[in-house]
Amino acid sequence: MRLDEKWLGNLLKIENGACRKMIDLTSFYGEIISKIDAQIPNIRISEARLYISEQKYYKPFVIATGRSVVSRNFLIFLYTRNNIFGVGEAGLPRENIEAFFKDAFSILQSYVGKTINFAVRDFLKRNNLSKNLRLGIATALLDLATREMTIRFGEIFGKLHTEEILTDITIGIEDIESTEKDLRFVLDNGFKIIKLKVGSGDLKTDLKRIKLVNERIPEDCKLRIDANQGWTFEDAVNAIKFIETEGIQLEFIEQPLKKDKISEIGKLRDMTEIPILADESIQHLEDLDKVSNFVDGVNIKITKAGDPVEAFLIGINAKELGLKVMIGCSGESNIGITVDSYLASTIPVDYADLDSDILKEDILKEKVTKVINSKRILPRDAGLGIHSDNIIWEKLSLKYMNK
Repeated sequence: MRLDEKWLGNLLKIENGACRKMIDLTSFYGEIISKIDAQIPNIRISEARLYISEQKYYKPFVIATGRSVVSRNFLIFLYTRNNIFGVGEAGLPRENIEAFFKDAFSILQSYVGKTINFAVRDFLKRNNLSKNLRLGIATALLDLATREMTIRFGEIFGKLHTEEILTDITIGIEDIESTEKDLRFVLDNGFKIIKLKVGSGDLKTDLKRIKLVNERIPEDCKLRIDANQGWTFEDAVNAIKFIETEGIQLEFIEQPLKKDKISEIGKLRDMTEIPILADESIQHLEDLDKVSNFVDGVNIKITKAGDPVEAFLIGINAKELGLKVMIGCSGESNIGITVDSYLASTIPVDYADLDSDILKEDILKEKVTKVINSKRILPRDAGLGIHSDNIIWEKLSLKYMNK
């Protein structure tokens, strides 16, 4: 059993009186509202629109929990009278779609003619919204506010620690031949970190693919594996033994077991020096208390949290608990990836998995958060930096417009 450095670090913090109270969602939103009040107190929303889009994956993307061939998203645009807009993107819900649209239209209608601050305050009170709708509205409001304040999106959260975010590229679950082909492609395109999806239900194939990728990557590249809840406890134990016996160097293992098997994940963590991260086990702020003693780190996603502010707070509070922090993605276009990248800089994160817009079609003509040599480069313009003439409007279908 290894020394629990995270637990020791927390103990030293407490003994030295340096352990601060965790930041909660309401109080942090209060800080954001105060900034808006001070700089743009009377800017009103003049128009609201909602579009839907479908973005096809270049090839089926398979993980332990499912297979994706298309990403179905919606986009909310909020405008002010000088035609500045803020945009928010999130996935369309798979169920209760009519109720979703009814709620969305009602909220958007109520914001037209109101100040940005009124809308942010109103949004914060709506605790019964689906996470998809929360994410779309929150991002659009924050993008609109930061554009009007002429600051970059991430600066509403605090200091930008870096302009470049080192990201991995993901290889989904597939056969050995396809894995080898995809590996050559991503290495040829300059990626330095590979995230390999496992948990296929066939442990022998999982292990063959892990060994293959480990043998083929150059010394300056790193390997991560993600089971997406796809292993049993016995599978995970056998996988760890194989990896250690073969001398395979992993940055971490992500979500080896079902999301509710957190104590069993803790047992795995005690068996190995390989860091173990939680993904599906951590959705919201309150989940930090449940997982913090059983993992080495957490993977945060705006799509899970349903709000970029909550995702940000999960990240900074997790770091305060001594956890490593990763930011991931889940079907976002480059619009959502730009939100993720700003959070990666402001938290700042230890790892990033920001590649969903690389794996499929986009709705932007040119990515505002580009990828160069495995690094995401933050845009420089105000807000998210997305301009109307860069959007491929023919890929969007207007569902609602209110002036």
